[in-house]
Amino acid sequence: MLRQSMGRAIRAFGLAVGVICVAICIAPSTPAEAAPEALPLPVDRTAILRKDGAVYYIEGRVQIPAGIEVTILNDIRIIGRGPDATIEVVGTLVVHGVGGREVVFENVTVEPQADFKEVHMDMAIFEGGGVKSPKDVSINGHLFLELFDFVRGALLDVRVASGSVELSSVCAETPIKIAIVPPDGATDNKVKVNVRGCGQGQNRRCEPHVNRVGLKGGLDVSGANEIVVRSTRVSGALCAIRNWRKSLIFDACKIQSSRLEVTHSEAGKFVKAQFAKCDIYSPVVLFRAPIKKGKKDTAKVQRFYFGGEGDPKVVLSEIIEDSTDDPEKNGVRVKLDKVKTRAHAMAGPAE
Repeated sequence: MLRQSMGRAIRAFGLAVGVICVAICIAPSTPAEAAPEALPLPVDRTAILRKDGAVYYIEGRVQIPAGIEVTILNDIRIIGRGPDATIEVVGTLVVHGVGGREVVFENVTVEPQADFKEVHMDMAIFEGGGVKSPKDVSINGHLFLELFDFVRGALLDVRVASGSVELSSVCAETPIKIAIVPPDGATDNKVKVNVRGCGQGQNRRCEPHVNRVGLKGGLDVSGANEIVVRSTRVSGALCAIRNWRKSLIFDACKIQSSRLEVTHSEAGKFVKAQFAKCDIYSPVVLFRAPIKKGKKDTAKVQRFYFGGEGDPKVVLSEIIEDSTDDPEKNGVRVKLDKVKTRAHAMAGPAE
């Protein structure tokens, strides 16, 4: 009797489980959360965009006018529609993302205008597009980029007349180009360019572009009153520093470019330039300026690492190009102080 009762209970339990399974299988599935509707980016009024996951679009050219500040906060995507999706900045554009929830610009160009107030962006990613000045126009204002990625062909290419440019912890697959071009007739400028901490990349959400490393496409900076390149890793075809007006600091960098060029169109500018604690893997390193009687141009290179070569004579003859290679045209003489045989690894590990 007990055995029969247990059998009936087991059969009843099995039937109940079957009914539940069938109910689950035929029950309508919960629809996936719909993608957020893309809205036009508001640029005609001061606004703070803060809704997580929001998507805005740019179609054609839009402008942030003078006196207007647009702030874009974390986990927002800005999508370009069409080939000329451009945000012209006359007022102020501020972007603040957070790690893992960066602000993403997809095929959008941010274009500071001839006279703009500020572009300040951190924890952001450009997938295509980039940050550019208008063609043949020198811009006046302040540009600050931090914890920033340029991928999928995105460019940073600016021509600056006055203000400042600061890059901090930037990774880029394409060449970084910053040219200081004062207005016609001007002989001097007060622009400061600061490139710092652009070393090891971090894992970001825009896969497959992960583990990016520094300025992979190269770096070309020219014409600023003050140039600082510090703790930065540069590869690509060329790393070039040109025509600083007042001062140059080139410190704690890792250079893997095919060529490293430090050049000036005036004599006498190398005497006060500072070169220290860099790891150089470039097979060609050029120091050049014109010859001028009475102007002494000695580049004092302190504690550089040249791929493990510790003999200064070999470094000067096989890696560095200076006045000893072209005494008729080049007035710069390199003086090596304490060539290192172990990499400093301040902008990335030794290769």
